[in-house]
Amino acid sequence: GELLAAARAHGYAGQFRACDARRPWRAVVSHTSTSRLYSAPTVKGVHSAIVVGPDGQTEAGGDGEHHTNPRGQVRVRLPWQQGERADDRSTGWVPVAQRQAGAGMGWQWLPRIGQEVLLKCLEDDIDQMVVIGALYNGRGEGGLAPTPGGRAAKGQIQRNPESLYHLGDDSAPSAQANLAAG
Repeated sequence: GELLAAARAHGYAGQFRACDARRPWRAVVSHTSTSRLYSAPTVKGVHSAIVVGPDGQTEAGGDGEHHTNPRGQVRVRLPWQQGERADDRSTGWVPVAQRQAGAGMGWQWLPRIGQEVLLKCLEDDIDQMVVIGALYNGRGEGGLAPTPGGRAAKGQIQRNPESLYHLGDDSAPSAQANLAAG
């Protein structure tokens, strides 16, 4: 009320709070899990990153073409994190968005170690990254194997007339299809 009346009477009004300059001040910003002492950095736009394995590797090896937690989340390394930790802890577990997801329905796509993915930060919060897609980063050209560890696919289809699940592999470099019903 008083501020608006002063603005109308004089053409301008301002209001502020002052604090002692000798005392450091930081905004307290609420977060989903805790309160932060300092405001969080914001991350605008969509960013790319590389999916990493348990030791931070960007090449699939042995039987480890995927490195996920039980919820299908992956760990990634952003381009500006070069020289950071050599393990998979350069980020927390990052969920992978699915076109259809729900209890007992939908499908799941898991990015492989070394695959380039697109990230979006929910509410521009770097602690709430989500994989929203993938980019082709040239693997499979110039002698680089497009399949994990350079292995050939199995080239078979498994069918069981009594099952609601079918698995298919093609001998082409990366083709695979799984179908479940019910």
